[in-house]
Amino acid sequence: MPAKSHESPAAANFEDRGNKACRTRNLAYLTAILPITVGLTGCAGIYLEQDGPVLPELTKTEATFQELVRNDTSVLNSLAAPAADCKACTDFAQTLKEHSSERANLLGGLWEPWEGETPEGAPLPEPVPEASATWAELATFLIESGNKDLIAAATIEEEHDRLAAASVASGRIADGLHLAKLANLEVELPSFATKRANLATKMSGKEMQALTVAVPIWDCAAQLIPLYTAADDTNGASATELRGRQQVEDLLRVSAFALSLGVPDERTTSCITTFENSGTTSLQGVEEELFAANLDLFVEHPQLMSETDDVASSLSYLVLLDHIRVLAEVGSDGTPGVQISDVPRPEPTEPTQFAPFYNKDGKPDYQGFSS
Repeated sequence: MPAKSHESPAAANFEDRGNKACRTRNLAYLTAILPITVGLTGCAGIYLEQDGPVLPELTKTEATFQELVRNDTSVLNSLAAPAADCKACTDFAQTLKEHSSERANLLGGLWEPWEGETPEGAPLPEPVPEASATWAELATFLIESGNKDLIAAATIEEEHDRLAAASVASGRIADGLHLAKLANLEVELPSFATKRANLATKMSGKEMQALTVAVPIWDCAAQLIPLYTAADDTNGASATELRGRQQVEDLLRVSAFALSLGVPDERTTSCITTFENSGTTSLQGVEEELFAANLDLFVEHPQLMSETDDVASSLSYLVLLDHIRVLAEVGSDGTPGVQISDVPRPEPTEPTQFAPFYNKDGKPDYQGFSS
C-alpha cells in the first residue's frame, strides 16, 4: 500500500496562532522510510496599537528549524566569495551550495517577517551567523553547527520534524567532513569505538526491541558491503575496499556489543538474495538503506543507552556519527535518509531485510523502532 504524506505540525502551529498574516509556504514532500511533509510558514510581523511592531512568538520546533536554516544560509553566504587557496575545495563549492540550499528549503527557508522595508524600531529574528573567511573555517562551521543542530533535533516534539531536522544536520556534518579532508584539516568527533565504555549496560524494553531490529540490519549491511567494495588486490587493497573493511568492522563491533547485553539474535544467514530482490543492487543502495535505519534509530531513541540521558553520549548518536563519516567518503545528497518526492515510495513487493523501513497505512512500521 502506498505510504501517505503528513502535514508538518510546524506549519499547523503557524496557522493556529490566529495571525491572519501567517501563511504556509515551501511545503516539501519527503519520503524516508516514512514519507512526511515538512513545512515552515512565513509569518509576518504585526503591529500592536500601543507597543508598535512586534514579532509573533515561535514554537520550539519553528525556532529550531530557523536555527538550522540560518546556519545553512551562513554557508551559502560563505560561498558567495569563496577563498582561492584550495582548488579541490573550490570544485566542491557548487555541490555544497546545492546541498545547503536543499537543506534550507526543506525546513521552510529563512523567515522574513517584514515585507518590503523594515519598519523603524521593528524587531528582527536572530541574525545569520557571520560568513566564514577560509575553507578550513567553513569546514569547522559545517561540522560544529551540524553536530549542535543534530543534538537539538532530538528535542523536537514531533517525530516527522525530528526526522527532517536530523537529516539536515547529518548532511551538513557530512559535507563538513568532506570539505575538511579536501582542506587537509584534521577533525575529531566522538565514535562508538572511543565512547563505548561510557554507554549503559542496561536498557528499557523499548530500547531492547529497537536493537532487536537494528542488529540484523547492521549485520545484513556488513554482509553486503564487501560484495560491492572488494576488488583485485594484486596491487594492494583500494581505498574503497579499505573503507568498506573498516565499516564492516564497525558494524560487527556494535552488533556484538548489543548481543553481549542480551539483545535477541535475529540475524539471518544470508541477506544477499533478499536484498537483490528488493531492486537495489549497489553500494549506494546499501548505504542509503542503512543510513535511513540509523537515522530512524536516532530519531526514535536519541538517548539510547546513555548513562546520563544525554543525546551526545547515546548509542544511537554514536552509530549515526560513524555512518555520517562514511557518507563524507562515499557521497550523499544534502538531506541523507530522506527523499524529496511528489510520489510516496512504494512498499517492496519482495521480502527483504530492509522491509521495516517502509511505511504502511500512513503509520510508521519499524518493527520496534516506533514507540
